[in-house]
Amino acid sequence: ERWVPPEALKEDLREAGAPTRPEELGVPWNVFREALLYGREIRGRWTVLDTAYLVGILPNRAEEALERAFGVG
Repeated sequence: ERWVPPEALKEDLREAGAPTRPEELGVPWNVFREALLYGREIRGRWTVLDTAYLVGILPNRAEEALERAFGVG
């Protein structure tokens, strides 16, 4: 199977002692949110963030995306 469910990936990372949340890396939520909203402007190539903007997930549903991924908004 090529696709790994997000919860399984998080559990594998936790078991390895790796961070799974921005604050575990010392990144404040407001900085992480800004990275989510403006990160696509950094790369000169197409990224998943560009796709999220194209289909209307970002910026309109950024808070919902954070809530679903991390339980915060």
